[in-house]
Amino acid sequence: MHVLIIPSEHYVTQKTPLGGIFQHQQAHALKKRGIKMGVISAGFVPFRTLISSYPFAIFEDENGIGTYRCYKRILMPERFASKIFLKYLIGLYLDVFDRYIAEQGIPNIIHAHNCLYAGVAALEINKKYSIPYLITEHSSAFGRGVISCQQAKLAKEVLRNADVRTVVSTRLAEVLQQLFNEVFSSENVVFNILDRRFEERENVIEARRKNNNSAFTFLSIGSLDANKNHSDLLHAFANGFKGNGKVQLKIGGIGPLMKQLKIKAMKLGIYKQVTFTGLLNRDGVLNEMLNCDSFVLPSIYETFGVALIEALACGKPIVATKCGGPEDIVNKDNGIIVPAKNVDALGKAMESIYSNIEKYDLNQIRNDCLLRFGENAFVKRLLSIYASMVN
Repeated sequence: MHVLIIPSEHYVTQKTPLGGIFQHQQAHALKKRGIKMGVISAGFVPFRTLISSYPFAIFEDENGIGTYRCYKRILMPERFASKIFLKYLIGLYLDVFDRYIAEQGIPNIIHAHNCLYAGVAALEINKKYSIPYLITEHSSAFGRGVISCQQAKLAKEVLRNADVRTVVSTRLAEVLQQLFNEVFSSENVVFNILDRRFEERENVIEARRKNNNSAFTFLSIGSLDANKNHSDLLHAFANGFKGNGKVQLKIGGIGPLMKQLKIKAMKLGIYKQVTFTGLLNRDGVLNEMLNCDSFVLPSIYETFGVALIEALACGKPIVATKCGGPEDIVNKDNGIIVPAKNVDALGKAMESIYSNIEKYDLNQIRNDCLLRFGENAFVKRLLSIYASMVN
């Protein structure tokens, strides 16, 4: 079987190493199972990099996975360029696809991630070559209501013509079913794959408290923007732990609200208990996960919540808001889920985790996570879908 993956974003470049990271993990997991894998990626160079270099490999043989890229500079922000110059963008995808099949052959299946705009490219390829395609939708734009009429029309056409339609969470399936009820079924939910660093790491379950003087650490990692809602997290932490030197909060990531959040921590009187780590690479994320006591996700909207399963793989109990994806992840044995944008509920959940931490079985948390979200579960699900498409 030969599967071609099409991401909707830049794919693992030097400047965007996390771009298309889930598709990257998917390709390598399937390659290990003997599936011939390939990736094509096209798009516009981000507006902010116009005055600097933007290096990327036009072709890359990544352990037997043929990866082809084509990114063009344009004098406007990428999110606007994709809408205004859609025909040109799809032309880039088609040019890359022609290069791909000339060297790698025609795939049996195209797996496009997101309707906009990998799905549009898959549809155009399907019209020309009759190659069946699968859509996996990840985007939070549908749930947040920021899809234009033109984009909704495109997405509907992509979904209608797809051989299989999948989503990364039950909640996103419900959103798409409401928007496109005649062309979308919620029967196929395929969760995001767990990064193999977290699955393969040995001895992740260690004594939680190294000594009586070590601080209990809550960790939250994500872009410092309004949707990730770290403002509520700071308020919740202050309500429950202000002045308690035995409890600290770490916030990982960068974003437009960094300065504002630091000022808020000062005003709340918890600045000495809060650490802003800045940008973390994948190994940095793993290290922070291993050394925290509990992970907190206070988001307003998430289509899944990869950081949650990474924390669970390290045996950490979690606190999360009911914001879409976490509803598929959190249960009574691994943490607490609370309404989004409810500071009191978030704070009480964190206090409960702190007071009852010894009641959580670390090994059970990790093993359940690997069973549901590990590489084997993910690959088994996808291979079943692929087989049905080929047959």
